[in-house]
Amino acid sequence: MVQKAEEDLYVIKHLLTLNDAPPTICCFHAQQAVEKYLKAYLITKSILVPKTLDLELLVKLSSGINPLFNDILSKAISLSNYSVIPCYPDMLEI
Repeated sequence: MVQKAEEDLYVIKHLLTLNDAPPTICCFHAQQAVEKYLKAYLITKSILVPKTLDLELLVKLSSGINPLFNDILSKAISLSNYSVIPCYPDMLEI
């Protein structure tokens, strides 16, 4: 899972070298990276990881183990606007 998060970061770094990189795509990959890192952390702590895209929930689960995760809660919540569901709203109707 960490490797997949690293791949998202690689994509962001590459996109940011372009003059016309779409900010929403960079934010999408940032959301994906954070989600994967949080899930990887929870797995290493033997926590059953829910099947969710909800960064708020994942941060709160992580902060139950290490309260320092509370420091990123508001930033994680703001990245939630760029998750898969907002990117593909038509999928909700399927």
